[in-house]
Amino acid sequence: MDIVEKKIYFQEDFLRYRNCEFNKNKAINFFQKFYMVVSNPGLFSILNHRYGIWISLKYSKSESDFLRNVLSLIYNLGKKLSIIWGKIVIQDLVPIGSGFYISNKGGVIIGAERIGKNCTVYSTVTIGIDRNTKKPVIGNSVTILDNCVVYGGINIGDYSIIMQDSVLSKSLPIGATAKGNPAKIIKNDV
Repeated sequence: MDIVEKKIYFQEDFLRYRNCEFNKNKAINFFQKFYMVVSNPGLFSILNHRYGIWISLKYSKSESDFLRNVLSLIYNLGKKLSIIWGKIVIQDLVPIGSGFYISNKGGVIIGAERIGKNCTVYSTVTIGIDRNTKKPVIGNSVTILDNCVVYGGINIGDYSIIMQDSVLSKSLPIGATAKGNPAKIIKNDV
């Protein structure tokens, strides 16, 4: 991820939060963006995660140890703040597409293999590994509602919805809606 791509991801994340929580038609200045970051634990967590990925890519082990260590310290403090303040844990180096939205209610653990663009994760959601340490791959524009668990080496197709209070351990095709424990497909829009 280069500097330009990082900036685009930041901008798309800001737009997603603005569209969800502020007036969509109103332009926002620097101070309003700053307010968005300090008042939204979800936005703070994803921006801190992107910052951590940028550090790992920009400052490899062969470069300045001191600078990398200082920047990593800032990242780790931000990560601890995300856990304490927002109750949000994002595993290091998980590739997450732009426009990612995490609910501000917290209780979110993200340990996916990869997450696509414009995905939405609501509160009390766990995305993680199974016994074989395989992780889910989540497509673009996927919505995971409250109180869900998604685990294992599964693929969740683009535009899928996982309804609240579901436990998903099987792959979903594109445009599917799943519900239940264990989750079953209740609607398929393909």
